[in-house]
Amino acid sequence: MKIRSIYLLLVLLLLLVPYSICTDSSSKIIHYNSEYNLPPPLKMNASIEYLLHRRTCIRSFSSDPVTDEQLSTILWAAYGLRECGKQTISPINGSLAVKIYVMKEEAAYWYNPINHSLIHHIDGDYRGMAQRWAPVVLGLVWDRSLNKKEDIVSAQIGQVGQNLFLSSSSLGLGLVPTSDYISPLLNIDLPTNEVGKLVIPLGHPTNQTIWKYRPWYFSGLPRIKDSSSCLTNLLKNKTSTESFEQEKLSKSNISQLLWACYGYSYYIDVQSSSSIKGQRHRTVPSGHGYYPLEIYAVTPQGIYHYIHGLTHMDFYGLPILSFLLRIRKGDYIEKIAECSQSFVKDSQFLIISVLNIKHTQGRGLRGDDFSAPEYRFNWFYEAGSCAQNVLLEATAWGLSGNIVEISNQEDICRILKLNQDYIPQFVIPIGRAST
Repeated sequence: MKIRSIYLLLVLLLLLVPYSICTDSSSKIIHYNSEYNLPPPLKMNASIEYLLHRRTCIRSFSSDPVTDEQLSTILWAAYGLRECGKQTISPINGSLAVKIYVMKEEAAYWYNPINHSLIHHIDGDYRGMAQRWAPVVLGLVWDRSLNKKEDIVSAQIGQVGQNLFLSSSSLGLGLVPTSDYISPLLNIDLPTNEVGKLVIPLGHPTNQTIWKYRPWYFSGLPRIKDSSSCLTNLLKNKTSTESFEQEKLSKSNISQLLWACYGYSYYIDVQSSSSIKGQRHRTVPSGHGYYPLEIYAVTPQGIYHYIHGLTHMDFYGLPILSFLLRIRKGDYIEKIAECSQSFVKDSQFLIISVLNIKHTQGRGLRGDDFSAPEYRFNWFYEAGSCAQNVLLEATAWGLSGNIVEISNQEDICRILKLNQDYIPQFVIPIGRAST
């Protein structure tokens, strides 16, 4: 009888070991195989244009909790699995290498998009790692075992980040992406193949931003229209294509796509605790507000530099003047395809994002220099955010596209008449997908 009791005790101990392992003297407990399913995502009814006009960083949060339904919606929008079996962001060169951690009061988890669930990672309250307190803190991580190219994964993280902006705004929440040279995500004992890239506090804004509609009085491009396409449907229906119909895009389509990529809002920020009164926000965030990207549009008629506006401050709409400045006349689409991927030549419209290194060396009153290679994550993140906006806006108007890595940056620079101070990042072909 005594031997039987000892045997049962040993069996019980063996069953408990896989679920609870003490990692160090501070008694942090890692619970393996501990997973709980998230509730179904909520419907996000706001249009993409409505959300882009109101995109802003929130830096002060109330203590009101983020509900499981809200968190479920935001995580699905950011990186979730759709009915078609693909995720809500587009792979670049065929792979995705992003992981999202969720820091709550009781523990840190990681998001499993396949099961739409949270898997327990480590006990404890790690929300203090963020630069600002919030009821939930998200961590965006690069999984090096899935993709070794940091620039590519940085752009993927940029897509995730932009989905976080749009979905949180649609639910009345806010966030701000933050990064440090040494990631605070090291504090949650990341696996050796994972690199922490961004920490994002998420919650209810302490003060709501007050917006005032102030459209541009002068513009060389058609005025931005509201597609009435809700964010949930766009994320569900967004497609990537490598086959395009030979159909030219309208001037209105081109204006919408370029504005979504890197334009200024039609609304001014009348009252916000985190920005300057009277400020026009951009459709994407930028590290330190530098906005160092140059956006080029390419059609069979020529190559154009997108001039998105002259100032971020509002003076009754007068300073905001968006137009296309022609750089070269003629059809260079096939030459650009030779520097990226062959299917690009079938598109009738391309957007190319280019990093202007000089604009990362301190602008205005800011003297910080972020031009070194170790800071390039920020600018490829920004390019990924731009690309995600373009693909969502394209979907809203029945179009499709792709994000293509540039294989020959030197030739692209020659085509765009740029010198060594510029780094071409991605080509985004857009058009109507052929059936």
